[in-house]
Amino acid sequence: MSHLLHLQGKLFEWHGSLFLFLDDFGSREFTICEMTIRCSVWMVRCRVHIDDFMTPLPESWSIRSNVWSIVLEEREQDSFLVIKLSGKVVQYNLISKTLREIYDCRSNQVDDNHDDNDDADDDVDEILQQFQAEHNVYEFIPSFSMATFEVFDKLMEITGSTELHKRMRFWFVQEIAEEEGLLKFLHDRCDDLRRKSASLRVLICRMEALGERGVAVDSLESLKQTHARETAKLAALTDAIAESLAGIHEKEHHVAKLGLND
Repeated sequence: MSHLLHLQGKLFEWHGSLFLFLDDFGSREFTICEMTIRCSVWMVRCRVHIDDFMTPLPESWSIRSNVWSIVLEEREQDSFLVIKLSGKVVQYNLISKTLREIYDCRSNQVDDNHDDNDDADDDVDEILQQFQAEHNVYEFIPSFSMATFEVFDKLMEITGSTELHKRMRFWFVQEIAEEEGLLKFLHDRCDDLRRKSASLRVLICRMEALGERGVAVDSLESLKQTHARETAKLAALTDAIAESLAGIHEKEHHVAKLGLND
């Protein structure tokens, strides 16, 4: 299934991922960033340079659309732009950087009794509608590290009460992503502590087996204290993992509940 996105500085949610489009006014390129539900880090999906597809075209041609349709297919190599240019609608593959004509406004004029420009625009709009799909759209808030009351103030400011549930749902999705990133770190840290604890146990047993053959009592006692400390740390992290999982499940419930308001 394809997913239609518009380059309007907005954030989009699809199949457990968030997509963000970054571009500056007057820039010749833009970047598509992706954040998966299990990672709180933005990853660059691809960069699009306007000159890549404008340079081969005739000099008189120009982009005639303020909104570009970006279709992200299941396979990354099949993702493409749908661009309205002078007299044509073309498809530009984001990976192979190749152009393919979808519609020629001039060669498809069939009725001389109507204004050519109006007919062309109507035909183009009909062509572009083929690439439409349902999606959840959110305003991008640059930072969610602010205090909770500031977050809600910002949400209310940009949405009003009627659309607040959509922004709240996104906020909880962001929270879940951050929590899952922390959860992965905790799991990895616990694995490290288990390996360290096992190594310490082996070393302690070997030193105890030496008995009176010259092993310093203080050294053995120091190892035992370190092992006890690592064991206590592992227990605390295990509790933190359980609490983090509970928090994720709670936020997922909130997301599902807020989704019923659509």
